[in-house]
Amino acid sequence: MPYSKINKIRLRLGQLYDLVRKIGIFQAIIYKFICKYHLFMSKYLGIKNNIYQLHVKDYKYSVYGRYETSDPRAFREILVEEEYSSLDGIKNPRLIVDCGAYVGYSSIYFLNRYPEAHLIAVEPNKLNFDICHKNLFSYGKRVTLIKAAIWPYQTGLIVHQDDPHKGWAWGLQVRECKAGEKPYVNAVNINDLLLESDFYHIDILKIDIEKAEKEVFSRNFEIWLNKVRNIVIELHDEESEEIFFKALAPYTYNLSRSGELTICKNISPESIA
Repeated sequence: MPYSKINKIRLRLGQLYDLVRKIGIFQAIIYKFICKYHLFMSKYLGIKNNIYQLHVKDYKYSVYGRYETSDPRAFREILVEEEYSSLDGIKNPRLIVDCGAYVGYSSIYFLNRYPEAHLIAVEPNKLNFDICHKNLFSYGKRVTLIKAAIWPYQTGLIVHQDDPHKGWAWGLQVRECKAGEKPYVNAVNINDLLLESDFYHIDILKIDIEKAEKEVFSRNFEIWLNKVRNIVIELHDEESEEIFFKALAPYTYNLSRSGELTICKNISPESIA
């Protein structure tokens, strides 16, 4: 058997092991069915975007998602493979802000890792927001859920998809309204989120906002960046990376990378580092 094929088999077995370890054999079978659903079953059953329910070991509440979307993939990456585990060493965070919460999987991960933390989840797309609300409802007052898009200032925004075939429901982007356009969603800036909370700083700032990070770290970031302790961000292209690190130039931090994520821990101004 070719070496490359052996490696693929090992990878798939490893993924299956992680899946069973996190959600159990029965749930793993359901998950595998869900992943194949949009390829084999929907055209026969004619059912689209039905909600499924899964259980993750040691998580108090069920996790919901939709058939024929990127939800199953996000579930695996965030709650099975634990792509945000690089932040597990942070001690006693009080406020976590999830920018681009999608359907709430990253929020669920943080809420279960840090049971004493309060979390603000921000998601602009109505369909994603509705599932996010369903996923986070049981966490009660520990969560503030906001239907909005992160931007450097308040304005009206349009939600669009740069490539409709890439990323399904999670590839959505926002842009400012043009003259005569009706806003799909309002913008909110990170400083206002912090001011409206009962906290003085953000312990974990998670950002996955499909290239809007270029705007967020280009303008008005100076008023809130010094109040952020740790950042985990998905930088979607070289320009985003350049703008992000330019904004962090006056600070010291511990830099690491995990897959598509860039992690900056223990952020502090150079003058007091």
